[in-house]
Amino acid sequence: QEQRELVVMITPHIIEFDPELKESPAFIQEAGTRLGASELFQQGVTLERQVTLAARRTPEIVRYLQAIDAYQRVADRYPTHPYAMEALWRIGVLAREQVHNPALAEAAFQRLVAQFPNGKYAARAGRQLKAIRRAQSRLAPAVKVESPIATFGFR
Repeated sequence: QEQRELVVMITPHIIEFDPELKESPAFIQEAGTRLGASELFQQGVTLERQVTLAARRTPEIVRYLQAIDAYQRVADRYPTHPYAMEALWRIGVLAREQVHNPALAEAAFQRLVAQFPNGKYAARAGRQLKAIRRAQSRLAPAVKVESPIATFGFR
């Protein structure tokens, strides 16, 4: 028995679709990807900025970790999506400034610079990397700081 897909899109353009095609056109397949990335990214923003009542009731550190996880999913699942670069930037900033996890921040900034060398956050990420490395070099070589969440993210 033949199965059919129903795709509902709201657009100001008329889209013609040939019912004889065996596959959906690329623009229809990409629509779900964009929506998924946008929703995940917005979830991160909501948690990071305490937009909802549920976010406000969640302990701060938990919210930041959940936001990092949402941003990580954007960067991992949709690496070419426009939100991927900003997701990596936000992971780095949250990891460094809120969660105090320089290893996670460094990994996010490194990935951002490698993946988007000409992106709008590349230069800032490079400066953040230098600052993290300077701070790490100031630590005595005998002292090793381990974070309980050092392995969080980057699966």
